[in-house]
Order: sequence, then C-alpha cells, then structure tokens
Amino acid sequence: MFLNLEPSKKKRILNAAFKEFSEQGYEKASTNRIVKEAGIGKGMLFYYFKSKKDLYHYLTEHGMNFVIEEYINKIEGAETDYIERYKQISQLKIQAYAENPYVFNFFGMRKRPCILKAFSSC
Repeated sequence: MFLNLEPSKKKRILNAAFKEFSEQGYEKASTNRIVKEAGIGKGMLFYYFKSKKDLYHYLTEHGMNFVIEEYINKIEGAETDYIERYKQISQLKIQAYAENPYVFNFFGMRKRPCILKAFSSC
C-alpha cells in the first residue's frame, strides 16, 4: 500500500517521519506531529504502517538502502590518492545529504536512550 503511493506523497510522509524521529528520538516521537507535518490523516499513517514501531522499522530499512545506494555504492574504489578519494566521498555525502538530510540525521540522532525499544524493550 505505502509503496504504491505517488512519490511526492510518500516523500512527504518519509521526510516528516525521519525528521520527527531524528529530532525527538523513538520514545518521544509523536505520530500526531508526523501526520501534521506530512499533511495526512492519522488513520492513513496507521493504514500504511501497523504501529509506530512498524514505521520506525521501515525508516531504518529505507534509510539504510538510501545510504547504501546513494552514497556508499557510488564511492569510486579505484581511486588510490587519499586526498582525491576523500574529496569524492565528501562530494557524494553532500549530494546525498542535500537530497535527503533527515535520513542522515535519523542515523545520527542524539536522543537514543531507549532506541532499543523500537526493536525490543529497554
């Protein structure tokens, strides 16, 4: 269902969710703020994702795929000069970050005291 949404709507929902979790952490993240930011009804969010935990799992998988496809896989392994390789990696990261900053913020979030709650219990 979620995968079949029009790309712009899907991106709004993902950006709102990535932003909320990266700014608030899992425990304090609010699905009310996510739906308000995304411009959708709360019922629709739970139609696409069974729970806050399900949404978080999806974001983790989607975010990892984005980082791998749009950043890691584009690093040129043949470059042997350290400075040139560093410049290339920096440029790729800047491009990927510009495309989707909330993904990088999500993985670098500071408010993680109970991050494991999304996967088990603290």
